[in-house]
Amino acid sequence: MAFTIRTAFRRGRVLFFIFLLLTATAEWFGKRKLNSRKDLALSLALCVAFVLLCQKLITNEDFHWSVFYLTLFFLFLYYLLFLLEKKGMESSLCTLLLLCLCFVEATLNMAVTSVTTIDRKDYLEGSRETEKLVKSIRTENADFYRFTREDGKTKDDGALMQYPSASIFSSTAYGDMSDWFTSLGMEASTNAYSINGATPLMKSLLAVRYEIVKTEPKNPKEIGLKYIEGEGGYRLYENQYALPLGFSLSKKELNAFDLQAGTPILVQNSISEVLAGEDILSPILGKMNSSSYTFTVEQAGDIYVYVNNAKVKDVRAILPSSEKDFEHVDRGYLLSLGYLEAGDTVELRSKTENESMDATVYSFSYDTLSKISDKLMHRGMEVDRWKDGYIKGSINADSDAVLFTSIPYDPGWKVKVDGKEVKTEESFHAFLGIPLTKGTHDIEMRFTAEGSRFGVLCSVNALLLFLLLLFIRGRRQPLPLKALAERKGAVEDREEREAGQTRSRRRGSNVSPYRGKLPSGKSRIRTIRENGCQRVEEGGEERVMQWEEQNREKTVGEERISSYLEALSSHAPVPSGGGASALSASLAFSLF
Repeated sequence: MAFTIRTAFRRGRVLFFIFLLLTATAEWFGKRKLNSRKDLALSLALCVAFVLLCQKLITNEDFHWSVFYLTLFFLFLYYLLFLLEKKGMESSLCTLLLLCLCFVEATLNMAVTSVTTIDRKDYLEGSRETEKLVKSIRTENADFYRFTREDGKTKDDGALMQYPSASIFSSTAYGDMSDWFTSLGMEASTNAYSINGATPLMKSLLAVRYEIVKTEPKNPKEIGLKYIEGEGGYRLYENQYALPLGFSLSKKELNAFDLQAGTPILVQNSISEVLAGEDILSPILGKMNSSSYTFTVEQAGDIYVYVNNAKVKDVRAILPSSEKDFEHVDRGYLLSLGYLEAGDTVELRSKTENESMDATVYSFSYDTLSKISDKLMHRGMEVDRWKDGYIKGSINADSDAVLFTSIPYDPGWKVKVDGKEVKTEESFHAFLGIPLTKGTHDIEMRFTAEGSRFGVLCSVNALLLFLLLLFIRGRRQPLPLKALAERKGAVEDREEREAGQTRSRRRGSNVSPYRGKLPSGKSRIRTIRENGCQRVEEGGEERVMQWEEQNREKTVGEERISSYLEALSSHAPVPSGGGASALSASLAFSLF
């Protein structure tokens, strides 16, 4: 919420789990050829068992039965693909088919989960006008405040257009904050929460001071909106009832806010009952007829609808002069019908098949909101300076109280009151609270994410280790040219010995690996290479044989020499002849 985003699982366990999963998957893919067919079959069986177990345990209607069986179908396709690779399919072809299969699965997943896309032009519509309006306000007012846009394209418009917002879509969205938004009648899910469905009371508590709209609101003065300026087709209004970033509340008041009252209407009325002594939302009676609900407005004002049937997903509101469609109603947020005049008749229709339009309609009281705003405005904190992760201000507390801020609670916030660090607490189940004593106090708040210092230390150590390895590698000098030449000559000598080896022959039970006579130590042996030939001079006798290069490993030559020495040790007969073979001469040369 403009300052910090906190994961629903403490210490970023979700991101860490995703990292481990991707790492394990990448390692397995690189070593997949080491797995047998039996391993693949076992993996398939375990995955199928897990999916079937999920189908039995997950009762959320968002997961249709087709999702599970489609998952099983893709699991079988992946198994079949890796099995074909085992049977001889080219690895490159297997990788290409795997990418195509992943693309098809991702596309179907997007279609099933209704994750739609938007044209870039439509997405950026109004971004320049919004940025100009935000910039003009910031140059005039140094206080902290949040913005909201009537035609917001996503929940992350604030991040795109650089303005503080009360909405966010993030895989690390703070879980307690999502629950709080749902309890107060605003749209929220596992990884997002939004200002959509917020009443003026909620906008005030969340410090939403400015609203950017395309359509001029009805009776802006009566609902507390003051026109500031316009840019292109957009208008900027200031919310007169917006509260400061922080204000003091007594422990008794905070404990009286009943987040478990039931419906969002009852929760908001519990807040107004404590702060103003009366309900801020009053019911309007209507008539339900199967898939529709009809009511007539008794007193002009903002009208909100709460759908009691949690199975209704989409609703159409037929207003006197227009129609409004609402999606994802099953998330439990309030449907804002806008400002309606007394006597207007509205029909609500359920667009979900075979589901009744069971709803309750409420009228919002701006008189009650004015009382709450006046009371808390005098308890507000004055912000002197702020930036992302840092706030400095002051407050005057009439008594011992808690400084309630519309900042999500996070242990990473370190707060100093009058220069002394104090322990923060979680207020109203989701927000940052600072205990205060009676009197005037200077407040300084600074945010440092938990584990960031340890992460920096690990990164620095990893960098130093990497540099050390580079230094050690650099100390290894390459072999000089002379050493390389000697090594090359030794390899060539081994190849020459292999080229001159004669075919073995068997005499009885003894093996004679070489022809000829073993030369004595006194023999004069010299091997010379000339023009692709090998000339051997042995004991004054000279023989010339054709020499042929062979590319064999060192171990081959060593094994054959070892077999020759074993034959000598076993006293195997050596045939007499005119002279030793080329391999015998080379061996004798190496021994001497």
